[in-house]
Amino acid sequence: MKKLFNLINPIIKLLLRSPLHSLISKNTMIIEYVGHKSGRVLSTPVSYVKKGNTIFSFADTTHLWWKNLKVNGGVKLTIEGEVHKGKAQIIENQDEIIESYNHFLNILPRSAKFSNVQLDDNNYPVMDDVIVASKKIKFAKIDLS
Repeated sequence: MKKLFNLINPIIKLLLRSPLHSLISKNTMIIEYVGHKSGRVLSTPVSYVKKGNTIFSFADTTHLWWKNLKVNGGVKLTIEGEVHKGKAQIIENQDEIIESYNHFLNILPRSAKFSNVQLDDNNYPVMDDVIVASKKIKFAKIDLS
């Protein structure tokens, strides 16, 4: 799966920065951050859910972009064609991860397949699967400036 993402991410970023961004930008954004080792500006497209002035996103632990947010939480987000600044943090509290991830999957159930969470007959995430998956993901909470 990681090889697939490495192949399609440049195309997704190009699309999200183009006038055609509305095809996917309702729940996919570009997160831009400074690499904690390299000091370079890096970016990656990620799924997101917005709640008020807060953006939520997740990564499974094989994707490493979230590690940079632990060191330097300053980010730029390209959301629906607009650039926003924000302050990110990685949620560490397991109960908060479970609650946030369940909320995320209720809004964006297509993301369940990336962490092996099954959906019930009503397309809601199965809570037992959410609990198991929550131990294998990193969940970012980004407050917009």
